[in-house]
Amino acid sequence: MGKKFSIEELKDLTTVRGGKFEAITLHEAFQFCESLSKQHYENFPVGSILIPKPLRPHFYSIYAFSRIADDLGDETALYSTEKRLEMLKSFEQLLFEKNSTNPIFRALHNTLDTYSIPTEPFIRLIEAFRSDIVFSGFDNFESLYQYCHCSANPVGELLLRLFGEWNKETSSFSNDICTALQLLNFWQDFSRDFPNGRWYIPTEVMEIYSLSKDSDTLIGTEKDKQRALDFLFQTTNQLFLQGIRLLSSIKSTRLRMELSLILGSAKTVQQIAMNYGTSLFTKRPKLQLTDFLPVIHRSLKVYNTI
Repeated sequence: MGKKFSIEELKDLTTVRGGKFEAITLHEAFQFCESLSKQHYENFPVGSILIPKPLRPHFYSIYAFSRIADDLGDETALYSTEKRLEMLKSFEQLLFEKNSTNPIFRALHNTLDTYSIPTEPFIRLIEAFRSDIVFSGFDNFESLYQYCHCSANPVGELLLRLFGEWNKETSSFSNDICTALQLLNFWQDFSRDFPNGRWYIPTEVMEIYSLSKDSDTLIGTEKDKQRALDFLFQTTNQLFLQGIRLLSSIKSTRLRMELSLILGSAKTVQQIAMNYGTSLFTKRPKLQLTDFLPVIHRSLKVYNTI
């Protein structure tokens, strides 16, 4: 999983100066972001070689912001809700502090200036992490999609902005893909999220399929559980099918290849998760070495749809 920051270190990263991590030079700031990014495991390579070398430092600065914002929501659980929200607010305010030696924001402000990126996508990310702290579940898919609008869609937007590919046409497709990726992540994490009180299945879906929850357990017949799963995956797959048109709207060959790999991996994870059936509620699927060829096959298939 890579290095986890202590509470005190996270506090440092919510200050203008950056505490023990203070970056005197821009080079130091970008080095910090790169190191942080490479120390964390993700479902796809952070800073893939398919991302052009000149863009990678800026990719790292964006990732570092997202990673620490996420940690401020997840790694501060021992604090009161008010204190956690306060720390997140301090972090958010640094988006508007130009004269910062905090390494993340010293690097990030250079990225924003270089590529004319607005702060709005970052504010939405913060809003998603704020929602995680005061998590209350979702009544319907509309509210779940709104969460994805803040938690996932900004990631696609920022990547496309770095490549100069963000426009009216690509934005819609990108949002579909990012929302689908977020939903898939929810579905594969049932076994982790239920014990932590995080239920991402909308209440309306639970009611339609006669399901209920008891502590960390999903209550219902195996048939109804499977029917609900089928619906969730069908909904997710429809978003993937709509979003895949993004590839034909992008000029950068490298970005098309990067997105093809991400989609190939996602489609493989989705198939594995679907194969689990109702066991998915108690066991988390993950890619194995033997899944490498299916990932490549699906990635090439996605790429060849252009």
